[in-house]
Amino acid sequence: MFSASESRDTSREEENYKFYNVDVSAVFTRRYLHLYRALEVFTIGHKSWLFVLTDYEAVRRAVASLPRVGVGLQYGLPSRRQISLAHPRRLLRESNMMDKWRCREISNFDYLMFLNTIAGRSYNDLGQYPIMPWILKNYTSETLDLADPSNYRDLSRSMGAQTAERAAKFRDKFEMSKEGVAPPFHYGTHYSTPGFVLMWLLRLEPYTTMFLKLQSGKFDHPCRIFSSVAQAWENSQRDMADVKELIPELFYLPEVFVNDNRYELGEDEEGNSVNTVRLPPWARDHHHFLQVHREALESEYVSSNLHKWIDLIFGVSQRGEQAEAAVNSFYYTTYEGMCDPSQVDDPVIKEALEEQIRSFGQTPPQLLTTPHPARNSIQHVLNANIKNLNGIVSVLNPVKDHPVTLVKPLLNPSLHPSPVLFTVSANQTITTNKFVPSIQNAYQVFVESDPTPRPVRDPMDPTLSSLPSSYAVSPDGKVLFCAGFWDSSFKSFAVDSGKQVQAMFGHRDLVTCISITEVGISLHIPHTRLADGIIVTGSRDATVCVWDWSGKLQRVTGIDGKHASARSVLTGHVGQVECVHVSGEQGTVVSASRGSPILLHRVTGELIRKIKVPAQFSIPSSILITKRCEIVAHYADMSGYLAVFAPNGDIMNTQELQEQVLSMITDREGNFLITGGFNLTPVVRSIKTLSPVLRLAPCQSAVRVLSLSQDQRFLIAGLTNGTINIYPVDLRRIVGDQYSTGN
Repeated sequence: MFSASESRDTSREEENYKFYNVDVSAVFTRRYLHLYRALEVFTIGHKSWLFVLTDYEAVRRAVASLPRVGVGLQYGLPSRRQISLAHPRRLLRESNMMDKWRCREISNFDYLMFLNTIAGRSYNDLGQYPIMPWILKNYTSETLDLADPSNYRDLSRSMGAQTAERAAKFRDKFEMSKEGVAPPFHYGTHYSTPGFVLMWLLRLEPYTTMFLKLQSGKFDHPCRIFSSVAQAWENSQRDMADVKELIPELFYLPEVFVNDNRYELGEDEEGNSVNTVRLPPWARDHHHFLQVHREALESEYVSSNLHKWIDLIFGVSQRGEQAEAAVNSFYYTTYEGMCDPSQVDDPVIKEALEEQIRSFGQTPPQLLTTPHPARNSIQHVLNANIKNLNGIVSVLNPVKDHPVTLVKPLLNPSLHPSPVLFTVSANQTITTNKFVPSIQNAYQVFVESDPTPRPVRDPMDPTLSSLPSSYAVSPDGKVLFCAGFWDSSFKSFAVDSGKQVQAMFGHRDLVTCISITEVGISLHIPHTRLADGIIVTGSRDATVCVWDWSGKLQRVTGIDGKHASARSVLTGHVGQVECVHVSGEQGTVVSASRGSPILLHRVTGELIRKIKVPAQFSIPSSILITKRCEIVAHYADMSGYLAVFAPNGDIMNTQELQEQVLSMITDREGNFLITGGFNLTPVVRSIKTLSPVLRLAPCQSAVRVLSLSQDQRFLIAGLTNGTINIYPVDLRRIVGDQYSTGN
């Protein structure tokens, strides 16, 4: 167990926190006032803790006392303590993230967050807060064409050099500063400071309290408050003291723009209230602004130029002659290695230097000393020879005439030496079928049915239907988890034999649904092996239980790492839990029951939010959390409804369907929802509109269950007649088409 104390508000008593070593998922060495004397620990439930220690030796001792988890699994780095102590430059060099970004396997947003994270930018440190670029410069038009390059800022230039006239002024300033004692600089301010971060987040606690503390208990003059996106951009082009970039929240958090706490912030010189943020004319509301802003970040223009901005902030143009040429030099105290407060003897000068570093900006450590490579073009990544994205390339019939209730391609070479397609049929029969993607053609796959299907040796309670939500498979594909047994347990079975391995008891009535974290994309699960995971179960007793799965032990374990017991029990429903979904990436669980709100919990048990649903939605059948923390739900009322909810519970979109949906999944980035049901045709829908963007070839019978391969090249549809159809659907192509046309 590790304990810490925190006192962000000096008017409050010191608060004590503690977490268990088993909950630790990542450990990073961090800078504090340019010295590597801090430690950031990430734990289950998307929590993190920043510890400032006495010196680097204390950091080494702390890392030695914590679990050997490295910096987590998501970056392709080994789970070693040496990695936790490594310099950011080494983390970038040895990770697989640059290659993934170049091949478009991860989004621009995710890659920027990776660079920020390894460079020590932390949500726990206002002086080193994550940095995101200004993307757009058109905040005045009624419409916005994302395919038009003229709508974007120049990512090859710093914010002080967006125009030739402004760049010339800062070059003159650089020349004049040569006469001083300090090294010459273009900017006496910075693109990221605590004051700038608090300005963006003024309307949110605890940042409001921090802002008031910074401003002697008063809000700033209304004219200086962030009250208009367009005005903020204009200020950054006119004000010689304003070269700030953005923060991540401006791409995903709607509360930044609204004043839910009802602070009286006053009026500007034109008599306009500044209580809420005015949006560009092309944005219908704050949700729409974030949607378009994020799409702009992922556009082809940004994808083709983002490496130039990375050079400015994290790379070769960050300092030295390259920075001078790029009009990108800042005051020397913002740079690592340029000043060391620990070497200053005079306490007054030392305190002043520390305050300068703390309050007026810290440039990230330099990750690259050579130009960052560009991202591959969408045409380069995709196979240009594919003509038909919606045709069936393979058909499989593992258990004839029995509906398929679970399909899962197991293709991770670290866990599955031989790639297979795992299936479970409604008669509880397991198959592991050959599933080998072609080397010559990226959109062909060789399949072969399992010659020895294995029945599960323990039947489900007859009062519960065998549904896709009744099953889950372990990340390594060796164990099947089943819900729905008369004794209120859920059980695990060996895939190779069908024999029971373990029975888990935590509910007081029948277990109705089950979900497990996805392998390879879980960023904050507290485990060091790819084969580990978190299981959640819903029950007729109106509770949801959270369990730990150990891939090493091949067992469900408890907090002691041995005996099977629920990590936490989530409450709040008033009836049978119909569907659940766990996101290892967010550390959250979403669940739904009839006639009650959707509940969003942390896996550690805390209730995050109750989401009220429209009155006509009463029969939930499926629910998901996307990469962007949006919640997608299907309700079986009438002919069926789809609904998308923002993380704060706002309804973003709904759509009444013409047929019942039996299965739905989202892609890795949360751009698309894929549905299938009684109309026989799998449909790829845009998450933002819920409208179809691609209809696949119709199946021979109703689509009962859907799954995507991990590389998202193949969609697998399990049908009610026992057949499995496999489609080539490279969703990157659809994303590229959308952004290139400005849709």
